[in-house]
Amino acid sequence: MKKILHTVFSGNYLIGLSGLSISYFLAGLIGLEMQSAQTGITPFWPASGIMFAAFVLYGIKLWPAVYISMIALALIVGYPVWFALLSATGSILEIAVPLYFARKKGFTDTLGSIRQLYIFILISWTGPIISASMGMLGLLIMDTELTIPTINIFLIWWLGNSFGILLVGSSLILLYPCIKKNYCLVLRNAIVLGVTLCAAVISISAFHNIGDLNSTLLLNLMIPLVVLSSIFIGFAGTLIPVSIACFTMIILSPGFPEDATSQYPLGILYLDILELWIITLTGLLVSTAHQESLRHMKNDWILSHDGLTQLKNRRYFDHKLHDICSGLRHSDNRFSLLFLDLNKFKQVNDSAGHLAGDACLAHVARLLQQSTRTTDTVARWGGDEFMILLPDCNTETARAIASKINQQLEDNPFSFNQQQYELSFSIGISSSRIDDTPALIIDRADKSCYREKLLDQEGEKIAL
Repeated sequence: MKKILHTVFSGNYLIGLSGLSISYFLAGLIGLEMQSAQTGITPFWPASGIMFAAFVLYGIKLWPAVYISMIALALIVGYPVWFALLSATGSILEIAVPLYFARKKGFTDTLGSIRQLYIFILISWTGPIISASMGMLGLLIMDTELTIPTINIFLIWWLGNSFGILLVGSSLILLYPCIKKNYCLVLRNAIVLGVTLCAAVISISAFHNIGDLNSTLLLNLMIPLVVLSSIFIGFAGTLIPVSIACFTMIILSPGFPEDATSQYPLGILYLDILELWIITLTGLLVSTAHQESLRHMKNDWILSHDGLTQLKNRRYFDHKLHDICSGLRHSDNRFSLLFLDLNKFKQVNDSAGHLAGDACLAHVARLLQQSTRTTDTVARWGGDEFMILLPDCNTETARAIASKINQQLEDNPFSFNQQQYELSFSIGISSSRIDDTPALIIDRADKSCYREKLLDQEGEKIAL
């Protein structure tokens, strides 16, 4: 009990409680701008998104703020306090219940993976069912005169809370790390400026024509904009255009014709908000899937490439050689293998250090790629040894490529700190045979390279 009292009356808790109460109340006032036929029922309730972000980031300990705000909003709307308490309970449960189960499934305060986003979408989909049901129940108990059918009340209430969580909740969750690190997306970016301008034009055009179906047709232009901007910008590519659309909708809402905001039958406004809900969902899925795809591509690249030289690594080369050897029996295509051992590399390391050695290997790797065909596979085998797989290549062509490589190395000596190093390769050549295995062809190329190295060393001794 003492611990609870200490928490309740602590300065940080009171500041958090006050901040959430004011934010929820102001967001509620914005949402109530969209109400029409049935008092207190709105298709856009951003307060749910604020509460979702608060509960995810700081825990449900700030729940009293919802009761405080709801009572204040009920007094403005003219509903009794008990109805406000019931609605507040539903609003708390719509986040707390699905969030409890989501935490058990590993949900965190990030939306950086498809799995995390799926869980978030499930929360935004199922949670509002609780609050919509309790709100509708409260209206029935209150025995107030309903101007629209109860099913419409349920659907509009659900849509408002769900869209609030989806748009405002995701925005706050994604902005939180930027704000915490004092880094946010700036509008100086040309793409961001372009997206912002296009979204503003589409939104103003759509909601200016809200008296007819042209509004929804114009809003359809937001779909390709959000999809493309989600790919190029990420989550912001979804949230910026949709937020601009919502802001435009709120600003222009006082001038909307009555038939557009009619809640029975549902007017164009509700069709537009439902479309924005779908656009937001689509954009978040596209941006997350794109980012996850890029991460997979990066991981695949790391697994198949050597970090220093950017060439293929030994693991990738082994798989490639195994695949091409497996097809020897079923194909007339033959290939050759070059085993390259860099001469005098130790001198570079010993005289200039390992940084020079790393730069030397990177220099050699670039020359190898320039000297080979696009269909060839150049890989770092290990240390200062390299492998080149030459498909559809006989021994004569392989010798010509090997000669070209050493000529390139001679014409482009390695320089480091104004010191030049003359390097060369000892190159072993092995051409494929029927029933060859990777081990056999590598062994022949290795032995051929060893013989070449001995000849190079003998040549150096004679020259001296």
